[in-house]
Amino acid sequence: VVVTELTEAAPRTTKDSQARFNLLPVVLKILNLSHTVQDISYQNRFEYRYINNRKEKALLFIKYFEFLAVIDNKKAKVIIKQSEFGPKVFLSVIPLYKEKSPPAEGDGFS
Repeated sequence: VVVTELTEAAPRTTKDSQARFNLLPVVLKILNLSHTVQDISYQNRFEYRYINNRKEKALLFIKYFEFLAVIDNKKAKVIIKQSEFGPKVFLSVIPLYKEKSPPAEGDGFS
């Protein structure tokens, strides 16, 4: 289990933001049509939460769900986050051409 601090991320470039924004209709299709979660990962993180109308940082158990799909000739990975006691929240969409390593042979994407 990895414990990380809450850090500020660098802002996305306009080109990257536009590519992710264009994938939002694909995200809805992936989540509505997908019946299989490709990966589930767990992490303990310090995150902000509200308790008694106060914002405080707390160590929470976070679950990440990954969905991979090819829809409308677009490959995408959708990441959903769920905190310890919270609802599932859309976190990100990643175009698969942005992956650092190509998908392995035999996983349905090659």
